[in-house]
Amino acid sequence: MSYLSLSKRIMNDELSNEELIENLETPNVIVLQQVMLKLIQYDIKSEFVCQKLIQFSNFMDTRFKILGLCKIGHLAIYSLKKLGYIKEYQDIYRFR
Repeated sequence: MSYLSLSKRIMNDELSNEELIENLETPNVIVLQQVMLKLIQYDIKSEFVCQKLIQFSNFMDTRFKILGLCKIGHLAIYSLKKLGYIKEYQDIYRFR
């Protein structure tokens, strides 16, 4: 399946929560963006999700550009806060 069709399936709510979490391993910015937005929308939390968001918070290079100046790292940090991982969110800002 192409990344574009996977992204459309995510936007159309055609994946289960488990499939959304599994797609945090997908090496595509648009897919990751859609997954993070759905994680926030459905308040999906797990230790794996938290760890992946922390990892993605470092993705601030132009290769990870979403729109304008916004990178996948910015969305990951926002996701940490919205999903209630406040300690992890604060730890990121403490070291930046």
